[in-house]
Amino acid sequence: MPTLEASAISGWWTTARSRFHAERRYLGGAVATRGAFAQALAQFPMRRRYLLSLLLSVRTAGAARVSSRAFSATQRAQIGALGARPLEGWVREFGVF
Repeated sequence: MPTLEASAISGWWTTARSRFHAERRYLGGAVATRGAFAQALAQFPMRRRYLLSLLLSVRTAGAARVSSRAFSATQRAQIGALGARPLEGWVREFGVF
C-alpha cells in the first residue's frame, strides 16, 4: 500500500468538512439513501455486497432486499428496483447502530 500524504489529506478535509454532518451516515461520500445503496451495490467491490445488502435490509425492516448469493441477473434486477423506489421507508435511524 502506498504511504499516505498527511498534508494532502488535511488539505482535502479542510475544504470538504462543510459537506459532512456528524448526525448523518454516508456511503461513498453521499448521504446513505436507497439510491446511494443501489449505486454502492452496483459499483463497490463484490466483497462488500453482502454487508451492504444486510445493512439495507436491517434499515428497511426487510422491505428492501438484495440477495447477494443469487445469480448476477437477479441481483441486478433487485438493485435496479431498489434505485427506482422512493427514498422514504427507513425504519431505524442510523445513529442507533
